[in-house]
Amino acid sequence: LFQRPVHCREEMTRWRWPSSARSLRSAWWSITPPRAMTLGRRLWAAVREQPIACAMFIAGCALRLAFIDLKPMWYDEAVHFVMARAPLADIPALLHSLKLSPPLYFFVMHGGLALFSDPKFAMRLFSALCGIASLAWAFALSRRLLPRGFLFAFALQCLSPYWIHYAQDGGSYSLFLLLSLASSWVFLDCLERPSGARFVAYAALAAAGLYTHYYFIILLAGQAVWCAAWGRLGERRWMPWAAAFAGAAAAYIPWLPHFFIQQQMLRGAN
Repeated sequence: LFQRPVHCREEMTRWRWPSSARSLRSAWWSITPPRAMTLGRRLWAAVREQPIACAMFIAGCALRLAFIDLKPMWYDEAVHFVMARAPLADIPALLHSLKLSPPLYFFVMHGGLALFSDPKFAMRLFSALCGIASLAWAFALSRRLLPRGFLFAFALQCLSPYWIHYAQDGGSYSLFLLLSLASSWVFLDCLERPSGARFVAYAALAAAGLYTHYYFIILLAGQAVWCAAWGRLGERRWMPWAAAFAGAAAAYIPWLPHFFIQQQMLRGAN
């Protein structure tokens, strides 16, 4: 049963039959593909290294998925559903009058609604998945910025009523949180280990955040101030940062006419 080639570090060189119950574990690793074996070992190492954090993560996931379909759809979710199910070409025009928001969330949900028969469950499940992914990014950021107190910070994030509420709400706020955390991580990577790929990823996340919520500009402004105050930035290191911010701004230019129309509609309503 266990006669399989053994995945050695260098190459597969021999065959082995397990002779006792103690060798069952080694036999399992011998029949497991190298990639899956590496992933499994990394996950098991993470559980052994941070069992409390893993327990809090599981609790946070359960809180975001529990009773997700219990509450009835409320007004904002109904408006989001009406706009998301409209044709893609009509969504910007609907946003002029129904919602003061960028279009990325509604474009994503337009495809997500086609996968489920219940639109309320589809919108809330997407928010819950974004909330769960946000917990992973939040743990990484907390451990990076607060090496001694990251467990307390992560506990607050897992149990935050605001994070749980928006993870069960059919809106763009959970996606906004996810993009904010991912952008902050990549921003720190660009500061500490700059590379072209990291700056491209940062520009892409910045553009996606701007297309998700208008308040994302506040995060970008804070990151720009932090970047300007970073003492190790020389003249040459300013160029990739300028290119990243310019790339995000250039990607946002097509939406600017719609943004000004929304502002005019808002002034007329007031």
